[in-house]
Amino acid sequence: MPGLNGGKTGDLYLKIKFHNSEMLFVQNRKDVYQRVNVAPWTAALGGKIEVDTPSGSLAVNLPANSHNGQKIRLKGKGIPAKEAGDLYLLVNIILPPCHSDDDKAAWAALAAHYASFQPQQQA
Repeated sequence: MPGLNGGKTGDLYLKIKFHNSEMLFVQNRKDVYQRVNVAPWTAALGGKIEVDTPSGSLAVNLPANSHNGQKIRLKGKGIPAKEAGDLYLLVNIILPPCHSDDDKAAWAALAAHYASFQPQQQA
């Protein structure tokens, strides 16, 4: 728009501050890191997940054998700028509750299937 008293049209510059949280934080003024919670079977098998981001909802392909803490980079989906930042999804595997006998039986069957798996010995 024209400036005051008939001045030239100019640019508007905004300074935006982001409040980092446990689920979302900004680094280098343009890269966004966002924790995304997934079920163990989704992490193991992979598949599409819906991710709510600051710029809207995204459908993302989670690769099979994803692990807790894994970073998935979505180039150009961070803070918009001359060169847009990247969005990094941080995989956070959430275990379902184990309250009923059926829940315990399902976990026991999984434990029996993976009896030779020793996570303490994994690198």
